[in-house]
Amino acid sequence: MKPTQGRRTWIKVFVDDWLEGTTRYQMSDAQRAFWIDLLAMAGRSRFGGIVCSGKDGEQLIGYPLSKFQGLLAEPFDIEATFALFERTEKITMQVSGEGNRKLYVLFITNWARYQSEYDRVKKYRDASGATPNATDLLHAKSQPKSQSCYAKGNKIEVEVDSEVDKNICANPSGSHESVSLETPKSQDELLAVERVWGHYIQKLGKNPKLLTFTAGRKQKGMARLRECLTKTGGDLVKAEGLMRCAVDALAVSAWHIGENDKKQKYDSWEANLFKSQEQLEKWLERT
Repeated sequence: MKPTQGRRTWIKVFVDDWLEGTTRYQMSDAQRAFWIDLLAMAGRSRFGGIVCSGKDGEQLIGYPLSKFQGLLAEPFDIEATFALFERTEKITMQVSGEGNRKLYVLFITNWARYQSEYDRVKKYRDASGATPNATDLLHAKSQPKSQSCYAKGNKIEVEVDSEVDKNICANPSGSHESVSLETPKSQDELLAVERVWGHYIQKLGKNPKLLTFTAGRKQKGMARLRECLTKTGGDLVKAEGLMRCAVDALAVSAWHIGENDKKQKYDSWEANLFKSQEQLEKWLERT
């Protein structure tokens, strides 16, 4: 992923959910303010939707608790707040290090869905290269396809598209193993797979320092995600959810986590979880 692909200058918040949703009633005022700070950090990140300081090779490097504490006017229990955010499926976490040297990588759940408007608006530019007013563009996209709108004095043709591309499978008639990571929409898809990887590391108790999200593991994850997208009619959120269900099924399989005659674990991402479509479907059947 190119470093410039994730960074953005604004993020999207659903007003009804913010004013009337569970976040308002499950969390303190400080925790709700902290949640918005995390969304802003995820938007500013070079890897959109991921709160981290950067990458070392293929390994995401997180922030210490002191970084998050510095956002707050008064101290509160950040680790307990992270646990609440995980329980309410706002984030997943990847934690490395020990004691005061723990580093936290946070993956904002459903980022690709909630922040998708940013990338769609970014496509519309006038002849001078300036970006039109976002409000004007979003209003224009609600009009019939034949209409046009004006922004900053220059005419912009309105293109009406759906929130989700129904033909999202890049290779519907052939093997998914050969699908490139650079195909359209691959950024959001790769972020989804990275979140599933973080979920896998956490649920299976893996050491993120020893287990690297290699290109081969990404390829397996992307192939299985594309198959899940086919099953869910192109809904990225639901497709990611199917992959998480497969991870959960593996995590509760006593035989695979070592309770067998050989006392050996069979919980590999690439060999025992997402090796093939058939293997994925086997885990989904268990759920």
